[in-house]
Amino acid sequence: MDKKCVVCGDTFEKRPRDSARQWSDRAFCSLPCANKLKKDVAPHVTFWKYAGISDGDNCWLWHGVKDSYGYGVIDYRLNRTKAHRLSFEMRFGMIPEGYVVRHKCDNPSCVNPLHLESGTQKENMQDASKRGRLNSKSLENLRPGKRGFHGAG
Repeated sequence: MDKKCVVCGDTFEKRPRDSARQWSDRAFCSLPCANKLKKDVAPHVTFWKYAGISDGDNCWLWHGVKDSYGYGVIDYRLNRTKAHRLSFEMRFGMIPEGYVVRHKCDNPSCVNPLHLESGTQKENMQDASKRGRLNSKSLENLRPGKRGFHGAG
């Protein structure tokens, strides 16, 4: 009583730990094959599923997976992208080479494209400094250092 995997076509057998219901529901030979179908949802579809769109000029808070800094993330196949970067690209087009997407609202989980702008990493760090998000040691890295030392600026 073998089955054929719906993703790769390999045949697989019932595992001893599979209950009758698990076996009848099982359509994949392995976890990687099961995950392939999950990750084939286009990033923009995932974006609209988790973007908390609000009225007016309020932040659209991300309700999906977030990284350790509070930024929304979208996994697609083997790639991971930040939700705010995708929001910017869907509204304004490609992010210029060497530029980052900055939050005017200073809210990392916001994906409202009207709260986003492109800029250099230096501008991003200057924003962080103005908003008091850098400690004094980090501020030293924004200034040119002695020969051989490269700060963030």
